[in-house]
Amino acid sequence: MEIKTTKIKNPSVIISADKYEGLKETLEILSDSELVRSISKALSEPKESRKPHKEVFNKK
Repeated sequence: MEIKTTKIKNPSVIISADKYEGLKETLEILSDSELVRSISKALSEPKESRKPHKEVFNKK
């Protein structure tokens, strides 16, 4: 692994690559207003009427 050192003039944050990828995915989802509405609608439904994750994404 190569490490480069630079002089930073602006405030910076160092995070893991996994966290960075997760943040990018979150921003992508939040930038899609139709998807956000769909998620919000689904979460507003009573839990009793929701299908379990395994039932929806069951791979056989």
